[in-house]
Amino acid sequence: MDLIEHIKQLNGYTTKNKHCRDCKHFEPDDSTDNFGPGDACARNPDVKFRVSREANCNKWSASAKPTN
Repeated sequence: MDLIEHIKQLNGYTTKNKHCRDCKHFEPDDSTDNFGPGDACARNPDVKFRVSREANCNKWSASAKPTN
């Protein structure tokens, strides 16, 4: 592995979009009545705004992974 690839790997560099569905701020609405608030981003505690599961942003933060 060359140095550039090694540095990219250490920094978590990826060319894939980091989707909202995998972000810790993503709050999915699993209601079946379609009257829920919709999938929301709760990144700002004062304002929750709707997002799609496939969306991404520059404030993305990984969800906590369950530990076994």
